[in-house]
Amino acid sequence: MVPAPNWKHQRISRRLEHALILHVEHEGLGEIFGAPVDVYFDDTNILQPDIVFIAKDRKSMLGDKWYIQGAPDLVIEILSPTNSSMDAIEKMAIYERFGVREHWIVDPELRTMHVHILENGRYRLVKQYCGDEPAASVILPGFSVMPATIFEDLPA
Repeated sequence: MVPAPNWKHQRISRRLEHALILHVEHEGLGEIFGAPVDVYFDDTNILQPDIVFIAKDRKSMLGDKWYIQGAPDLVIEILSPTNSSMDAIEKMAIYERFGVREHWIVDPELRTMHVHILENGRYRLVKQYCGDEPAASVILPGFSVMPATIFEDLPA
């Protein structure tokens, strides 16, 4: 059994999820889900991203199942001691292969956010964000969040 994420990971996840929920609900863009939520790509690829966005025109992928069937529009992975950077890279390859449109990797130790967009079936790094430079989504118009705010009050 994998241990639960530490409090630092949970605080980052809660802050990001809260900012996303406020924006997505205000704009009527779709739904946000936080871990634990299964994303079923196929019989051998079932993952639990930290945060998932499903656009409102794709909500049928929720159906009456207890899991998400297919590629979400956005997934966010927060690195932690139980979720190594290698694990994040392996997950990123699966997200890319199955067509997740946007992928973020949040690194609490470096206090950075890497935003990737899917172009021609491959992820392209849009930008690495840190400090007071707002990390902006490509697929969620008008959504951005400052890394400094997300990482505020966390020990180095």
